[in-house]
Order: sequence, then structure tokens, then C-alpha cells
Amino acid sequence: MGGKVSDEAYQTWLDKFTQLVKTDQFKQARQARGLFPFTKLGPEFDAYVKERIAHFNQLAKEMGLAK
Repeated sequence: MGGKVSDEAYQTWLDKFTQLVKTDQFKQARQARGLFPFTKLGPEFDAYVKERIAHFNQLAKEMGLAK
């Protein structure tokens, strides 16, 4: 979500996605598309993205692709 979203709207979407990923319909759609289970949501997803960005920045520096 964008940075200028209210806490209430954020929580509403987080609750909806949390419910959605638990449904059999979602699991079937994910499997039909060959996607692996990845259900990090909310703060857990935010932390994961930040960790991955830091990791790739470090790799880029080690390879001389970034300063």
C-alpha cells in the first residue's frame, strides 16, 4: 500500500488479506498458477522486504555494482 494510507484502511486490507490466504479457494488458485506459499503480511512482510533490500544492496556493493 502507499505511504499515505490511514491506519484504519491499512488494518482493513490487512484483515481481508489475512482471511483470504486461509481459504481453500485462494490455495487452489495459488496452486493452479504454480505459485509457492508465501503469506507474509503486515509487519512481517515489511520486515522481510527491508531485509531483502539490504541483502541485495550488500550483494551489489560486493560485486562493484553500487557504492
